[in-house]
Amino acid sequence: MSRQLSRGLPGMWWLYRVAGVAVTVLTLASPVEAQGSGTVSFEFKRWRGPFKQYGQSSDPIAIGTFLARDQSGNLIGGLTETETGFVLAPYFGAPNAGYGLGEGTLGGTWVSLSYWPQDPSLPPQSQPSALPPNHFIFQGSDYTDVQKGVPFRLGRLTFWNRVWFPGTTELDFEIVTTPSQGPTLRLAATLQHTVNVNSECGTDAGQIASADEVTLFAPNQPLTLSRTFKVFDAGCAPAGALSHGTVDLIGQFSSLELLGFSNPSGGFLVDSPPSHVVPEPSSLLLVGIGLIGFAFVAGSKWGQSHFKE
Repeated sequence: MSRQLSRGLPGMWWLYRVAGVAVTVLTLASPVEAQGSGTVSFEFKRWRGPFKQYGQSSDPIAIGTFLARDQSGNLIGGLTETETGFVLAPYFGAPNAGYGLGEGTLGGTWVSLSYWPQDPSLPPQSQPSALPPNHFIFQGSDYTDVQKGVPFRLGRLTFWNRVWFPGTTELDFEIVTTPSQGPTLRLAATLQHTVNVNSECGTDAGQIASADEVTLFAPNQPLTLSRTFKVFDAGCAPAGALSHGTVDLIGQFSSLELLGFSNPSGGFLVDSPPSHVVPEPSSLLLVGIGLIGFAFVAGSKWGQSHFKE
């Protein structure tokens, strides 16, 4: 694998997503109307983002694995992982350090992001065990007598905030509403998870800012509710706070529309800018470069602060 900083699209892809945390939604259904009763199903489709960390050598010092599971937690086979690029993120003593970017397939309603520390001096059978993984679990809901324009629960998302790489990871998924009568509607979306920098953990403001997040961004959707759901990091949290939480995903008919998050438990909602406000590319680039540069300096989920449990 080339250890040089990716030029052109691969590097820019990562920078844009570090600078903006979003869920991009594309409604695949034709503009038909639906209402009544039925069921909601959900499936993760693909992932993109950082999944390896390098120090001075070409051997990774950490590897991330995406594990797709069904609702019962059983592993789903046939997944792929492909390394697609490299982003330089130097820190003191390791000027060539950075992240390997990748993408691959998913499946099921449950994804685990499993972080494996690596010791290049040890053989594979002697490598350290995986640290506690991040989990994203979606449980679809049944709906009854839902009228057009009336918000209803599509399902409930559970987020376990454990150990993962700094930056942003994208998880593509699809929601399908199947009514007892009428058309089946599909909504494809990308769930983005951002690991924030731990800072000023002795203050309320620092704990809130350091909490990791999941955000919805949908330029063509109403998004009248909150778009960002945050869960505290166990290493930077108020006394008694949980490092996992759940939140409802709310939609409405006529066609299938996404409204946002509601009813959090174990985490909290954050107001976000209106969905039609998109930062200029130059602003995104500058923010992305800044985040990359100080990801290690600030100790973002790395070293002792990285291992949250």
